[in-house]
Amino acid sequence: LRSALRAQDPFRFADAAVRAMCVACAPHFAAEARALVCRDVLAVVGERPAMADVVRRFFAVVDATRFSASPTDARGLFSLQPGLEQVLKELETKL
Repeated sequence: LRSALRAQDPFRFADAAVRAMCVACAPHFAAEARALVCRDVLAVVGERPAMADVVRRFFAVVDATRFSASPTDARGLFSLQPGLEQVLKELETKL
């Protein structure tokens, strides 16, 4: 995450964020992290609006990058870093 942030690479930042969230959630589902989707992460984080929005925005960028033919604008994700840190801390407490 920090490396992608320093490099100002929004797609690498988004991918690292989604991977970190999935790794933190995998034990709750007895599943591999790469098999998890946004809904799984939300089930662990809960539906607190601010946290849920952060999770959804990161997954939206990663999903668009993986599955869409048209490019997506991911520059706004850098401003979500404080919210992402909060989500990751919340997930860490639930491990």
